[in-house]
Amino acid sequence: MLRLFILFLILASLTACQPSPAGGSDVPVETDPSPTPVPTVTVFPTTIPTVSVSPSPSPTSGTDAVGEGEPATATFEQSVKNGSLILTARLQEGLFSLDLTFPGPASSYNAFQVLLDVDRDARTGYRSGILGADLLLENANLHTYTGKGSEWRWMDVTPLELEYRQEGNHTLWEIPLSVWLFTCRAASGKDCTEMLAFAQLADRNWNLVAQVPAMTLRFPSP
Repeated sequence: MLRLFILFLILASLTACQPSPAGGSDVPVETDPSPTPVPTVTVFPTTIPTVSVSPSPSPTSGTDAVGEGEPATATFEQSVKNGSLILTARLQEGLFSLDLTFPGPASSYNAFQVLLDVDRDARTGYRSGILGADLLLENANLHTYTGKGSEWRWMDVTPLELEYRQEGNHTLWEIPLSVWLFTCRAASGKDCTEMLAFAQLADRNWNLVAQVPAMTLRFPSP
């Protein structure tokens, strides 16, 4: 009887040491969770441009231009350029216009842009070199800046009176001066009678490919 009891204990011990059948283990298994994917954000432009300032652009012959230290006039025409990229600003008979002449066909570019620092303060707006852009003309739309300086964030504030045309290698924006000043003031909260403007081009891959220096614009108060 004692031998049977000892044999029973041995068999019970051997059975307890056997692994559970595959898939039937109750022992929890620790696994590493899949990493949370980091979203890829595409921000235009991909680089922050360095913009030089030309506060006293050379006036077009035969016109009254607005330069540093000069009073605003009811009519002016002035231009800045970088090679074959030329930005011309005009104020004639109460109509404000910006004419951007660019190299090559229009189909080479995704965006024609004019950035405007309406308070001449680099601490406000989108920081671009030593300027702070508060407004952006991009193709047919006008935008006001809503970011925190380095973010490319804008809100559309395009007035119905803004006209946009492309003719050959020219891009033209036209708007009555009274509407321009009203829209600028409403969107930016600034006076908008004196500002800096510069232009740039973005190619089909949203790379900045050309820029012109900034010019100073002064408008007569309405």
